[in-house]
Amino acid sequence: MNLIMFPFDRVDKGATIAIYGAGEISKSFLNQLSAINYCRVDWLVDQKFESKGQQGKLICLPPNMMDWQQPEQIIIASQAFKNEMTEYLITRGVAASKLITIEDAQEVDVLDFIQARLSATPAAYDWELIVTGK
Repeated sequence: MNLIMFPFDRVDKGATIAIYGAGEISKSFLNQLSAINYCRVDWLVDQKFESKGQQGKLICLPPNMMDWQQPEQIIIASQAFKNEMTEYLITRGVAASKLITIEDAQEVDVLDFIQARLSATPAAYDWELIVTGK
């Protein structure tokens, strides 16, 4: 089972962002962000939305209804369509520096991650070395 990690290293802490693409990746990102107060997602944009709607504080709307100048950063939450989505945004006057795409390195095998974390538990430490320095 693989998970796409939210690009914390490329999104400014406290930024107001839009997520372009309402699929499994955006769902994963929203779940990851709900656990911490890192940035504020105000918009979820996808061509499958026919009109403007709202889910809690999140505004959901189609791309043609979005004011792309409002968000500080835009996460393109699609690997399959990232080139088309990037081109669409740039032709609408969005600066490329505002766009954050999904990189292959963000994909994490959850089972491998859990196994690596379990092997790093205190039981795996050399306590004598830690305590005595020898």
